[in-house]
Amino acid sequence: LCVAGSTKIGNRVMTSGQTGMLGHLTVCDDTGFADRAAVVKDITEPGMYAGLPLQPLKDHLKTSAQLKKLGDNAKKLRELERKIKALEAQPATD
Repeated sequence: LCVAGSTKIGNRVMTSGQTGMLGHLTVCDDTGFADRAAVVKDITEPGMYAGLPLQPLKDHLKTSAQLKKLGDNAKKLRELERKIKALEAQPATD
């Protein structure tokens, strides 16, 4: 945990390793930070947060899962674009 400046940390706040907080911030009670959380603005809502950019843990986990599929999805997108281009090149039949 790295806390800069005069950051005020509430009660029952938990952090994981490599969490960082900028200075002159306020973190409310009952808040948790995980997965290299980077706190760059006040946290006013209790809950679990993670990552950079900081987001609710549930959203962070969804984003992480989607990133693992990014290469496959890009390949599928290129294939679909080729198919659409081929369909558009065909003469219209009425």
